[in-house]
Order: sequence, then structure tokens, then C-alpha cells
Amino acid sequence: MKTGIQYDIPAAEYYASPALGSSAIKRAALESVAHCLADEYHETPAMRAGIMAHLAILEPDRFKDTYVIAPCGPCQGTTAKGAPCSKNAEPGSKYCWQHGGKEEAAAWHASLPAGTMIATQDEVETAMKTSEGVRAAIARSNYPDILNPENKREVTVCAWATLTPDGYSLSLDEMPGAILVKGRIDLFVNGYHAIDVKGTTKAGGTAERMFRYRVIDDGLLIQAVLYSDLIKCCTGAIADEICTSEIASWTWLVHEQDAPYAVRFYAPDPKDTWAARKQIAEGLRRWQVYFATDNPWDGWPTKKQTIYTTPKQTTAMVDSEF
Repeated sequence: MKTGIQYDIPAAEYYASPALGSSAIKRAALESVAHCLADEYHETPAMRAGIMAHLAILEPDRFKDTYVIAPCGPCQGTTAKGAPCSKNAEPGSKYCWQHGGKEEAAAWHASLPAGTMIATQDEVETAMKTSEGVRAAIARSNYPDILNPENKREVTVCAWATLTPDGYSLSLDEMPGAILVKGRIDLFVNGYHAIDVKGTTKAGGTAERMFRYRVIDDGLLIQAVLYSDLIKCCTGAIADEICTSEIASWTWLVHEQDAPYAVRFYAPDPKDTWAARKQIAEGLRRWQVYFATDNPWDGWPTKKQTIYTTPKQTTAMVDSEF
């Protein structure tokens, strides 16, 4: 993967790249590289619904071209005794797998354009309802124009990360001992402002007190800071007036995946970025140790630790304009 900003990297190519993303860096920092290596991707129904809603919100036309409803229904075959088959047909076929439907379904799927995904009628309808509700909520907000076609979708940013005494630095040119890191931005507004779309199915999941825990516990702040640093590096915006703060312009667009499909906009507190950068540097350091020694357990505690139960003060979200 080349360094800099790229607007046309397919998702499959992005995820196949050996460059480290925020999830790998975050997991290594909060747990260990061993936990990253042990991860196996399993798409749950909730994850699938979120992925479909995400695409339908950002690019409804591409969603319609990507997801195809497979013709399906009761198998039209008969049993050895001549009774109607009780099984469901394979998606894309009139028959179940026992009556040859598997081959017919495979042939139908192979005839579809590359990248086409199969979905049920209910899945497509649910994603479209979410898209329509969320897009209507955005139109009612202070930022009705962020979904304009000229604002880029799925933008890839990539740079080389080098550990420093104070943390890490990013460069478009490879340096000795550097690690290639990457990010994928949901929505890139005006060439410098990143918007990360997050869906929630939990009641009240868009409320500040609920989303704050995702920012902290799910490491969303680590992602925001790393991506913002990548944007600064790739655009040269570090010297630009619009990006002179500790974190480049970043917004979380949090939406409900159920009616009434409300949305809220949140921004990270710049005062919290030092802690996120410290965690990013630690994650990079642990990966560097793994690359050099093949030891994925560096940083994992082996001694007894004290559990502190006194609640720590949390920082409220701040308003953001872009």
C-alpha cells in the first residue's frame, strides 16, 4: 500500500494490506500482540446489519448495486415417494442442496458482477429504512450538506510510523525501523475533516453518557487520534490554520439503527489526546518487539495488580463545527 491519501482502494485490498490499522495497534496496547494474532473474524447478524446500514447511509446507490436479493423459497423437488420436499431452496435456485440446488445457486452467483453480496428481503428493507431515517436526521441537523457527493467516501490514509522518545512520528518516507500504518475514513469533508459513522442498537446509545464509554472502553479515541495524525501527515495540514489544534478536525456521527433513527455529533476533547498517543506508541512498540523477536507477549502483565474501584473523572464531549 502506498503512503499518502488514496480514494480508490477497494475494501478487500485495504484489509488485506499488512500495514497496521488502529484495531491492531489498539488491541496490542490494551492487551497484547498475541490477542491480535488470535483474533478470528466472525460476522454476527448485528455486525452484518451495521455494515449494510453503513453503506446504505453513505452511498445508497452503491448499496442498491452491491446487495442483491436472492430468489428463494420452498424447494420444488419431490421426495423418493413423490411428496413435496419440505426443505427451503438454496438462494438463487428452485431446489435445496439435496435436489441439486447447490450447483444451480453457485452458477447464479457466479453470473453476478464482482463484489455483489447476497441478502434477504428483510435485510435490504431494514438497511434502507435505517438509511432513509438517518439521512433525514442529518438533513435536520446543522450539517445537512455532509453527505454531498463531492465529499469523499472510504478514504485511505497511510504513512510510516517511527517511535520517538516522546511517542511516535509519522512520515510519508520510510525510515529505519518504521512501521507502516493505515486508516480508512468513512467520510472526508472538504479534504481535511474526517467523519466516522457509528451505529447503535442500544436504547439511548447515542446519548453522551452511553457513547462516552465506547470512546473510552472501545478505544475509539485511539482510532480518532491515529487517523487525525495520519490526515495531518498525508495532507500537510499540520501547518494549516484549520488543523493547528492537538487533533485534526474529527467528528463521530452516531446514529440509531432503529426508529426514530436519531443522530448525534460528537468530537474528542483535545486535552485527552496525550493519553491516546501514549497508548498508540505503546501498541507500536509491542508490534516492533514482535517483528524483531517473534515474541507476541511483550507488555502482558505477569505480576499481581491492584484494582482501583474509585470512579475516575471523565471528560465531557465538546461541541464541534466543520
